Amino acid sequence: MRVLDLNEVVRDVEQMLRRLNGEHIVVETMLSTQLDPVRADSSQLEQILVNLAVNARDAMPNGGRLTISTTTADQPAVHKDTFTIPAGRYTLLTVADTGTGMDPRTQAQIFEPFFTTKGPGEGSGLGLATVHATVKQLGGYIDVTSARGRGSTFTTSLPQTELELTSTAKVTPEPATAATGEGETILLVEDDPAVRSYAVQLLSRAGYQVLEAPLPEVALQIADRSKVIHGVLTDIIMPGMNGKQLVAKLLDTRPDLRVLYMPGYNGDTFFDPGIVDPARERLVVKPFTRNTLLGTLREVLDTDRPV
Repeated sequence: MRVLDLNEVVRDVEQMLRRLNGEHIVVETMLSTQLDPVRADSSQLEQILVNLAVNARDAMPNGGRLTISTTTADQPAVHKDTFTIPAGRYTLLTVADTGTGMDPRTQAQIFEPFFTTKGPGEGSGLGLATVHATVKQLGGYIDVTSARGRGSTFTTSLPQTELELTSTAKVTPEPATAATGEGETILLVEDDPAVRSYAVQLLSRAGYQVLEAPLPEVALQIADRSKVIHGVLTDIIMPGMNGKQLVAKLLDTRPDLRVLYMPGYNGDTFFDPGIVDPARERLVVKPFTRNTLLGTLREVLDTDRPV
């Protein structure tokens, strides 16, 4: 957690979001020049943007416009059926699309874990639940307005911070050399495209070679034709087979493989951490930060490594 300029976070991922959405979707930004800083983890904010952008892309299969805007405003209290946003000064991150929109019933469930309007194998239902959990971790609030045929607008309200953006005495920066890769090859298995894209970005920037698979069956095919795989980073609940079953098959031919499981939302809900083998396996629960993911991956890769 450190004091950040939200506009810089948006600029850092803007080009990636354009590639992620494709040429049929116009991505535009409207960034305020009078923006209060926020106290957050930059990787968490990036994850929020990626998840919301992928959700918007799926709502615009025939093309459209994705608009990302920032502003700071004094907000009155907002009262919803299930939550209240207190009055106060907030820095707002708004992600709006011109897609299919949602009816009131869907809007009421959109942030629930595993709720999805997509078909089998097309999404885990954890993308927006992850966004909701991440925003809550940051002490903020997220709201959605939408109507059928009129698109959707997601507004994240981050509370004002009294820390100054340039106040290095009060800010603890992220370690500059934390948990980098050494060129190892990682097999990434994740059926949620937003989480997969985010993880690929983090791993690649950290110095890893990434082999990505949207499904366990694809991961097994990749493993069959790959000479070297040092570690596997895998979701647990996926179509076809779960992460533990996938790992069991991979270990048949790669007994030295190191494993990092990444269950979503709340790992205790459907995965008992007690069954993780500490000699070769670790667990990191989504939503994760950059340092958490890279640090835990480095730890499992170094397990039992000769000194």
